[in-house]
Amino acid sequence: MPLIHTLQCLRLHSSTSSWMLGRTFKALRELLVAHPPVTSENQPRHEELQVDLPACTTLKLWACSVNSLPFLSCPNVQTLRWTQSPARPAIDQAALESLHDFLWDCSCLKTLEISISQNVGLDSLFQLVLCDVQEQRVWRNIRSVEVEAWLTGPSQHGEGHPFTRPGVHRWYYEKWWKDITVTNAGFSRVKVRASM
Repeated sequence: MPLIHTLQCLRLHSSTSSWMLGRTFKALRELLVAHPPVTSENQPRHEELQVDLPACTTLKLWACSVNSLPFLSCPNVQTLRWTQSPARPAIDQAALESLHDFLWDCSCLKTLEISISQNVGLDSLFQLVLCDVQEQRVWRNIRSVEVEAWLTGPSQHGEGHPFTRPGVHRWYYEKWWKDITVTNAGFSRVKVRASM
């Protein structure tokens, strides 16, 4: 545990991170949590405990649930990469609220990358990261936002989401961003990138 005060980079693969709750990692600049056990989400929640990361500028969450975000305090994060595992629950309204609350505390954010494998909540997610946060001037230094979605069902063929059809609804977001590109990344993936 003495490393808690001097550790600058931490990577956890297929490991629980509950041992971090209630601790402050003063020097930690980069945190990667990849493929945490699904069972860890069933543990009793400790709403009053957070992982305090005051120096963290890079946060990477691979195959993680958005429900883990309320437990992280990263006021100086500049790069956030979050990839949702297909095995995780769908992004419902509660999950969007967790993401909303977390992003609202990331005023130093420069780069945001989100990768999800579902259609549910996709419109609300685009609204949140491409419009709402910009409208409120939360991110002073943002340079780019990228959302990659693995579409299923009718959306695979461009029928289910407006961003899969060129030009549709793009004008709504262009007032906040200098450049918006939509790419068909193959294998039923759509990538939307907005940059300053």
